[in-house]
Parts: sequence; C-alpha cells; structure tokens
Amino acid sequence: MPLTSASATVPIVLAIGGSDPDGCAGIAADLRAFYSLGVHGCFVITAATVQNTKKFDSAFAISPETISRQIDSVFSDMHVDAVKIGLIVGEGNVKAVADGLRKWKARNIVLDPVMSAQPGGRGIVEKRTADAIRKYLVPLATVITPNADEAFALTGAHESRKAALALRKMGARNVVVKGLRHGSKITDYAFLGHKPVLFTKPLAKTSTHGGGCIFSSALAANLAKGRNAAEAVAFAELFIQSSIANAWKPGKGIAAVEPLGSAEQRKVRAELVEALAHFESAPVAYKLIPEIGTNIVYALSNAKSAAEVAGVVGRLRACGSSARSVGVVDFGASSHVARMLLEFTKKFKQARAAINIANNSELLHACKKIGLRLVLAEREREPVKISREEGKSLQWLVGETLKRERAMPDGILFTGAVGKEPSIVLFGRTPAEVVRKAIKVADAID
Repeated sequence: MPLTSASATVPIVLAIGGSDPDGCAGIAADLRAFYSLGVHGCFVITAATVQNTKKFDSAFAISPETISRQIDSVFSDMHVDAVKIGLIVGEGNVKAVADGLRKWKARNIVLDPVMSAQPGGRGIVEKRTADAIRKYLVPLATVITPNADEAFALTGAHESRKAALALRKMGARNVVVKGLRHGSKITDYAFLGHKPVLFTKPLAKTSTHGGGCIFSSALAANLAKGRNAAEAVAFAELFIQSSIANAWKPGKGIAAVEPLGSAEQRKVRAELVEALAHFESAPVAYKLIPEIGTNIVYALSNAKSAAEVAGVVGRLRACGSSARSVGVVDFGASSHVARMLLEFTKKFKQARAAINIANNSELLHACKKIGLRLVLAEREREPVKISREEGKSLQWLVGETLKRERAMPDGILFTGAVGKEPSIVLFGRTPAEVVRKAIKVADAID
C-alpha cells in the first residue's frame, strides 16, 4: 500500500500544466515553489512549450489520453493534498483534466487559467479552450487566480468585482483577480468566502516572469498544509512579493521570479543539503543523536533572527543503525539550535553553523580524544525567571558562558536539568565543518 499523507510528514501537491524549457515558469516554477515551501511536488504535463527568456514561440498539446494516464498514475499511488492547474491547450485536454480530478475526488484545487505567456504576452489559448475551462474547470476550483485579462476572457467583465462574482456563480468557491494597476501600486482583488479583500503592493520594478505560477503554487502548498483559503491567499501574497524581490536574469531576456530566495539563500540551502547528506551517509552518525533529535543549522551572513537560519524541518532521528532527517531543509526550521548559534555569533562572528549532539561519557571522552575544546555551560547558573522563559534559557546561557572566552571554542557542553537533556553543541564556519567535527567524534568512540 502507498504511504498516505496522513502518515507522512510532507504534504503532496500535484501541478498540472506546461513545461518551460528555460525553467522560469510552468511546471519548473511550480516545483521550485513547492520545494521552497516544504511540500512534495508531483506533476502532469499538458503541453510542451518552445520558449526562452527572450521570446515565446509555441506550445504543443499532449494527447488527452496521455494526460488522463498521467493523472491516474499519480492518484493511484499517492494521497494528493492539493492540485494546482496551469496551462492547458485544447478543449479535449481541459475535459481530460476535469474528468481525472472528478474521478479521483481531488480536493484543494487551485486554478490558474493561463491564457497568454511572457515574454510578449502572446495569447496561447483559443476561445474553445477558454470556453471549456469555464465549463469544466471553474466549477471545481477551490480558488481561481486569473489576472485581469484572464478574468475578462472568462467572464466578459472588465470590472474586477463583477468578474469575481461571475466566477463565483460559475462554481469557483474563492476568487483572486490579480494585477490591477493603480498608478505605482498593484492590487489583487480577492473574494474569499463571503467578503472581498484587497491586497495592495508596490508595482514591481522588474519582470514577473513565472510570478503567476509561483503565486498559485504557494497558495496550493498552503492549502495542502491545512490552511483555509483566506490564510493560504494571504501567505501567497507575501510569498510572491519576496519571490519578485529575488528575481534574477538566468538568460539574455527578461528576469524570472525566484521562490528559492536570494543568491545567498540558495547557496546556504545548497551547502546545508550537502552537509546533511554527508551526515546521513555516515555509518556512525546515529551514535550522535540525542533523544530530542539533532539539527544542523546554517545562518545567512549578518543573520538576526531564526527566520534567517536554515535548518532541518523536524530534525534528524536515529533509525536503527542510521540517522535520517524527518523533513526538508528550510529557513526558520530550527528554534533552539538556531537561537544558540545567533547568540554565539555575537561573540564569534566567523561562526555561521552549528550541530547539536548527545552528551554522554562516550562522546565526552571522544571529544577529548580528538582534541576538541568545549566550554562548560551549567544550567544551574540560570536565574529562575530566565529558565522559565521558553527559548530564552539557552540563549542566556550561551552568552554568559562565552563572556570570558577570547578564542572561539569548538563547542559548548550543556549540563542537564529537570526536564532538560544534557547536550553538546558544536560550532563552525560552515555546515560541512561542523558535520566533519561531529563524525570525527563518533569515529573516535572506543
């Protein structure tokens, strides 16, 4: 039997849409957004496009039969928590998608009715396809996210409120009409539940190629995580602003929206993923993991909050004679280890990574054996008021412990207390460095 999302830690979202060879929009953008938000993305290709950052050339439809078989292959194997629909070319293909979703009783459906493509805004969906979207897919939509032109193509209404109401009458439960320009501002008109909501933001100074895909994918990801439509839309609005702010030019043409963050965020994430893979592949790593689990964290330069520190969602756990991560790498994934690292960097700015491991006699002996310098942090020194504040205790203890230190230690040895497990936290410049230290400790156990 396939593993269902009820017992898995990662929600599953299915993207249905077209391929984009330059990787900036379509299915490629959907998958990048899903990864950045910690959900598993699977996909059904409806069309193969020929385009790059300079121009859109053409789109070639996949057969309805192949689309149906792709949908069946996913739903027969996985419990899909949400569906995001993008480009569909051809009336028969629209019906194939609708029939497949009805057959499998798909839920949390986000419909982004793509009618044209950047660059150039060239129309790629004919009237018969638009009619089919209106007839077969709009009634299935938990949320529909057309831009102003697409809303007009589906409803004939120029005014956003009238278009939203028309789409609601067609069966869509929630509507977001995007990209209404008012001077230097852009407004999205959302009709969520029984009331309209306006989301206003500054007009983007760069291209938003892939922005519609990423907005609707972020929305679907949050529905998959259990948020309601209003919460998911509010999150997607913030997420797309951040993604637009990180837009860059991978080619010679227009810039592409980037959901994976800035260049530094992508570098931090990639280095942490590599270090995590090294840790998990080490046969001795399981010996290091305490009862509360292990996290490996890596901070952006000049990080000030845990949101700017990448870590492992759900931490690592000992699984028999191996170490396995529960979730993906993401910013803000760690609380305790991240805050300890931030406190540590106040004294030693060169440290940007940390890992927590168990504290027992074997590991302490191994640390001494390989020459690691650990400083002692005694929990009994904590003032009662501090010890009772969640998240403050370890930060305070790190700061107090480092006051007399002039040279950066390899780590801090934390004593235990009632309800608090003793631990060792190793620090370094990169996640690769702290993982090497930790594995060296495990290898030195007698």
